[in-house]
Amino acid sequence: MNCRMCSLLALVLVMIPAASYAQDERASDVHHRNECRLAGQVLQTGNPRPKREWAMEAIRSCDPEIAVPSLVRSWANAPDDTAHLMRLYRAGRRYRDARLYTAVRSVASDPARPRTVRIAALANLAAQVDPRIAMDLNLLRPITGLRGRWQSIWFWDNHGSSVDGAVPLPAGARADVRRIADAIAKAPARDELADSAARLVRFIDVEF
Repeated sequence: MNCRMCSLLALVLVMIPAASYAQDERASDVHHRNECRLAGQVLQTGNPRPKREWAMEAIRSCDPEIAVPSLVRSWANAPDDTAHLMRLYRAGRRYRDARLYTAVRSVASDPARPRTVRIAALANLAAQVDPRIAMDLNLLRPITGLRGRWQSIWFWDNHGSSVDGAVPLPAGARADVRRIADAIAKAPARDELADSAARLVRFIDVEF
């Protein structure tokens, strides 16, 4: 075998693994897009019920144009269930989009919605304007001996980040979120919602 043939053989052997990797990557991309479409469909329709939990986790890695409308629909029907609300919050805090902002703003401001649902909506609203603001609804507990005071659910996540959707947030969104939280904090009822909102105001006021 001459040197030219050796070179050609070596080139073919190098190209085969590269081509195989590219094919696997394309197949993986197609699989991911199909999973995202299915997750979006499940969250939009609510069916099949057994796949709802899977869909809420899967949607977190999807393109905003699939994820955001699905999350908007999910917030409209969010149940008073801490585990579900935490999944919904974690999925929603990844995206920054006026459609999602409007949806969670409406939920957070609605006195007819359960308090825990409104707290989770406040958290997603805060994440829209500052992805570093994070919360854990599982920490929500009354503080013994301090009437109207609840354990803080808020903390800083310095690795928090977000993906911009197709519709930019309205101008002055941060100030708007602060006004909503402050109004809830100053409500006559001294409950977990008001206490959580008061603590959130302090996080929103921090600039660094």
